[in-house]
Amino acid sequence: MLPKLVAFYADRSCALHEPEIEKILEIILEDMPHFTIDVDLQIENAQMRMEYLSETALFTAEQIYEMSGTTAENLTESDLNWDVNKKIFSVTRGGVHLYPAFQFEDGAPKPIIQEILDILPNEMSCWQIAFWFESINGWLDDAKPKDCLNQKEEVLYAALQIAEPAIG
Repeated sequence: MLPKLVAFYADRSCALHEPEIEKILEIILEDMPHFTIDVDLQIENAQMRMEYLSETALFTAEQIYEMSGTTAENLTESDLNWDVNKKIFSVTRGGVHLYPAFQFEDGAPKPIIQEILDILPNEMSCWQIAFWFESINGWLDDAKPKDCLNQKEEVLYAALQIAEPAIG
């Protein structure tokens, strides 16, 4: 059952809202034994998300709308087009999409973000993508990808490395 759910939602992971994820988890975990390691991983993931949310500059859809100067009637449609078309990514907190600020310049998405998102594996969740941009990367001399966006060739190469299967 779990592999089918994962496959079904793999392309929609950014679109799921927390309540939907919680319902899916309830169904899956209902018949599964609860292992301490699973709980430890969940706690660690929650702590990482909390740190990310508190330390990263994030925009709401409304803030992006104001910055862009767009005259679109429907904010959600304008906002989701960038997200759905993989020009940017968001993380969610309480069902609200939050957009890391490093993705924007002059109120518009930086083109390099879309290039990177096109390279990263489709199976990566939005949170995994956020953590990739935030984590030090050996391919970038231990710099964070979000800090190397002006080094196009290097950051794209680093993204390709995560897309390649590990050998050994």
